[in-house]
This record gives sequence, C-alpha cells and structure tokens, in this order.
Amino acid sequence: MLWLTGWLAFSDYADTFLRRHADWLPLVLTATSTALFFFSPWTLGVVLAVAMLAFVFILRPTLALPVIACSIPLYLLPRPLWERAITLLEVASLLTLPALAVLWLKRWRAHQCKSTPCPRQWNWLDSWVLAFVLWGVLATVQAQYRNVAVTEFRIMILEPALLYLLIRSVKLTRQDLLFTLDGLLAGGIVVAVVGLWQYVSGNDLIVTLEGAVRIRSVYGSPNNVGLYLGRLLPIALALSLLGKDLPSWRRWGYALLAGLFLLTIGLSLSRGAILLGVPAALLVVLGYWQAKRLRRWGGWLLGGGAFLTGVAIWLAMQLPRFAGLFNRATGPTFFRLNLWQSALQMFSDHWLVGVGPDNFLYYYRGWYIQPAAWQDPNLSHAHNWLLDFATRLGLPGLLLFIAIVVWMLMRLLPIAHKPQAWQAALAVGLLGALANMLTHGLVDASFWFVDLAFVFFLLVGLASSLSPTQPNDPALTENP
Repeated sequence: MLWLTGWLAFSDYADTFLRRHADWLPLVLTATSTALFFFSPWTLGVVLAVAMLAFVFILRPTLALPVIACSIPLYLLPRPLWERAITLLEVASLLTLPALAVLWLKRWRAHQCKSTPCPRQWNWLDSWVLAFVLWGVLATVQAQYRNVAVTEFRIMILEPALLYLLIRSVKLTRQDLLFTLDGLLAGGIVVAVVGLWQYVSGNDLIVTLEGAVRIRSVYGSPNNVGLYLGRLLPIALALSLLGKDLPSWRRWGYALLAGLFLLTIGLSLSRGAILLGVPAALLVVLGYWQAKRLRRWGGWLLGGGAFLTGVAIWLAMQLPRFAGLFNRATGPTFFRLNLWQSALQMFSDHWLVGVGPDNFLYYYRGWYIQPAAWQDPNLSHAHNWLLDFATRLGLPGLLLFIAIVVWMLMRLLPIAHKPQAWQAALAVGLLGALANMLTHGLVDASFWFVDLAFVFFLLVGLASSLSPTQPNDPALTENP
C-alpha cells in the first residue's frame, strides 16, 4: 500500500508540473515514444517506448485516445519483443488499464472530483456495451475452436471495449475531441499515402483477372482500404462543410483529407465502397449540408449531386470489374448468394449463441459450404453484417449490436440539428460513418476486422461524449 500512496503522490506532482509548464510536453513525450516504438532498431527502445506511453497515459489518460485512434490501421505492422510480436494498437489499448486504475484510485482517495474529470452517469448504452462483451464471453466459452475464439474476442471485443470504457471514464474537452479526431484522420492519411505511393511506384499492387489495378496500402486486400477510409471520409467532409466555428485552416485541412480519402477509395476499386458505402455516407453529409447552408438552392444541388453520383455508378458498371455484378451464375454475386445461404443455415442451427468468434471459417468449409461454391472455401466471415453477428454471437448478440446502433442514432440525430456547429458537424460525420458501415457491410465486413472493431467502439464513445440536452456543456469547451 505504501508504493501505491507514493505513486499517487508522484503522479499528482508530475501532472501538476506538466499542466503548469506546457501542454505540449505530454504531446512531445507521446510522439517520441510512438516514434521509438516503430523505428528503434533495439528491443530496449521498444521497451522504453512502452514505458513512456504508460507514464504519459497515467498522467494524462485522454492522450491515449489519439494514440489509439492513429494506430488503428497499423495493427498489421507489429514490432518484435523477445519471443512475440506486439502492435502499438494492442499496447496502447492495454495501457489504458493502469491509466484507468490510477484515475479511479485518485477519485476514491479524494471522494470527489477535483483534479480529475467527473465520470458520467451510467446509461443504457453502457448496459448494451457491457452485455455485448459478456455475451461475447459466453459465445467464446462454448466455441468448438476455442483458441481462435479467445484471440478474436480479445482483439475485437475486449480491447475495443476498453477504448469505449476510457472515453466514458473521462470527460472530454473540445480539445480532447479534436485531438482524437486528428489522430483518427492521421491514421487515414497513412493508409492513403501508402496506397498512393504504391500506385505511383507500381509496387505491391493487386491486378485482377479483368486487368484492373488496385491499391491495398497497409492491408492484405484492397477492400480493406475502402472499408476503413469509408468510415473516415464522412467525418472529414462533415467537419469541413458544417464546422463553421472551427478555424479555417482546420476546415480546409479536413476538405483536403476528404478529397484524399475519396481518391484512395476510388483507386482501391472496392465495389462495396464505390457502389454502396461512399454514396450512402455522402448522401447523409451532403443532405445535412444543403439543409443548413443552402436552403434555397440546396435541393437542386443535392439532386444534381445525386444525379451525377448515379451517372458515375452507371459508368463504373460499364467496367469489366463492375459489370459482372449482375451475373448470378458466376463471379462475386454467385459466391455471395451461396455464402449467404450457407450462413443462414449455420444461424438456423446455432441461433442462440452462434458458433463463436472466428469459428465461421471452420464451420463454413467443414459443414455448410454449398457444393456449387467449392472453389472458394476459405471465407472467414459472412460478408453481411446481419449474418456476421448472427452466426458468431447468435440472435442475442445481433440484437445487442442493433441496440447499440439504435442508441447512437437516437443520440446523434438531435445533435445534428443543434446550433453549435462543430458538435453538429461531428454528429453528422458519425451518422455518415454509420451509414457507410451499415450499407457497405451488407456485402462485406462491417465489424469483425481489428481496425473496424476499434473504429466502431471509438465512434460509439465519441457519440456518447456529445450531449443533446446541454448546449453549453462545459466538458465540450476549450481547455482553460
């Protein structure tokens, strides 16, 4: 107990020192530790980076948010540490546990919130998230292939839920939210820049049977580029178009990022992103934009934009890669239809708790694959968000996910009409990201990839940090 008292006293002193001298010092420490993690040639450098991150997160838990947000798409770039490989995303997520422990101990010791932000009251969203995690535990325990189920539960349910817990445990200021968004979009910049460099240099490109050239960036598949950037595009676009109380340099920067993400998605040639996810996200963001800023001509402009989008989709359908989508006898549509039939049968047989996390592949190719689809047996998910949750976690797991999404919609829709421009812009961006997830997820992954799971819980946490009933919430103002 003596060491705990000493550590709390030291952390109080260090936090006071950092706040008194400069807000940039914790940022410098965070950036330095992140650079050490990725670029240090020695194991000692990686260990030092982890120790520095733990120190910074304990002193300033909110700084864990931009680090985690930025490192989300880098989960496929591990660093060796003794006999195993670790990723910055995993390290930063697990380091939230000691940060939260110290934060809660400070509050318990003080018996009131003085030097730390006040926790928010328990709400229905917290209940749904907790129930979702607990149901994931049950589905994991009953899974036939438990080793892979435990791994997927840890990296796609438990660790992302820790990110949500961190957001709910601290009260974010406007600066904290902007830092988190900056971290999220910075990760998107990495994905876009790597992908564009591949396209320009001609390295690591994917060439399809139709001869189409696709970028894959940091991922193994070009479709992951469309899935990930499709969630970031509406956020950047909404903050640019609707965040009128943000600095002009920020709005122009967000506009450039939206264009960069759109170009990168286009070069990925992801059919689900181009035909479903991106149009749905743009419809949400541009619809709110015309309603708020272009009252007279907005309808015409929105209609014209929808017409041009339809023309662009029609032109895309003339390309060999897209033209085969209507062929139900062969190609991707044929395999999707057979896959969905197999997934429905799998759900029918395991409707209560599902087959368990990451067990879909083994059940599909072992028992449920259709004879006509024998050429593609190695599918690890159902390529449809309804069937993905239903087969992995059963009907209760699917309903819990839907409950979380419905809660987000009920929270975000009123905020999207608030006069506080930057909060409304963020709400619209989150709605656009949800639209992208639910539409693109009808034909591809929606949640059960590491980056998509973390982004989802990050978006849920950001939605919970906005208040529809307190327009002057002191937590959403600049730091004093």
